Amino acid sequence: MTGPPDDGLLITGLYMDGAAFDNENLCMAEAAPAANWQMLPVVLFLPVANHVPDPANYACPLYKTSTRSGQLSTTGMSTNYVLNVELPCPEGGPPSKWVLQGTGMVVNLND
Repeated sequence: MTGPPDDGLLITGLYMDGAAFDNENLCMAEAAPAANWQMLPVVLFLPVANHVPDPANYACPLYKTSTRSGQLSTTGMSTNYVLNVELPCPEGGPPSKWVLQGTGMVVNLND
């Protein structure tokens, strides 16, 4: 893609912990050995009214900082939590695999 999208927002600079992203197959993949943070490719955030998540995708939590924890706000949500990013799993691979690996994403590697 060249230039801005017709709708949505392109984001770069997100990092994944506990997994990597396979650019060839456009799905999640195992992280390289001893690699803590894997940079994701540019991600298109596209707003959709009444969106229903695909159960075949992993709803990867995105946090502001690499501590991946924060204080609970009055809404009951962590002040460090941003949103879930739906990422496609490899064919035949359940999203629960990535939950058990503690896979998450962050915006900043340092506080």
